[in-house]
Amino acid sequence: MQGAPRVDHGIVGPPSHGGNLLFADVPGFDFRAKAAQTRVVTTPSYLLSFVALQALRLGAKFPQRYGGAWLVWEPGAWQPPSRSLVNTMGGTGSAPATTPTHTDALCFHLGHQGHVKVGRAPDNDCVVSDATVSRHHLEVFTQESAWWVKAAEGRQVALNGRVLRTPFKLSPHDKLQLGDVMLAFEDLSGLLARTKP
Repeated sequence: MQGAPRVDHGIVGPPSHGGNLLFADVPGFDFRAKAAQTRVVTTPSYLLSFVALQALRLGAKFPQRYGGAWLVWEPGAWQPPSRSLVNTMGGTGSAPATTPTHTDALCFHLGHQGHVKVGRAPDNDCVVSDATVSRHHLEVFTQESAWWVKAAEGRQVALNGRVLRTPFKLSPHDKLQLGDVMLAFEDLSGLLARTKP
């Protein structure tokens, strides 16, 4: 990510495309309705620090709202918009465990969706705006109550360090390498483990 993040009524998002947005918890704002209305985003994305904050706020209700599978864009060359996100979360008084840092990760909530496209183009479900990622790079999908991954035709994806040649069943903590970008596949328990200080 380069440049300052776009901020609009508490919504923070990458400046370079109209894909996934980082949604702040704005009273009276339903991100799913907004997404359906604008057709800008189909898979919500959050910084890990925001997920940690929501886990603290919601407690036992958190799994009901954020259950299912996740793809986590591991921190690398991109820097999350820490200052803006802190502002949308209500100032710098956040608990240390929920304050964004340079090691923050971007988390795509797959939930229980059946088919998710990942790539650089804004028409993907998970937009990964990195020059080393193809416009349409891979797909993850559910089949027989499990999540699977397959590379888009002619694209290279490494799964746990090995080149992915055929569709493969995903397990929690699996690592997907797309160009210079590393994505981790997580279930809810794996994601929550990342939010601990």
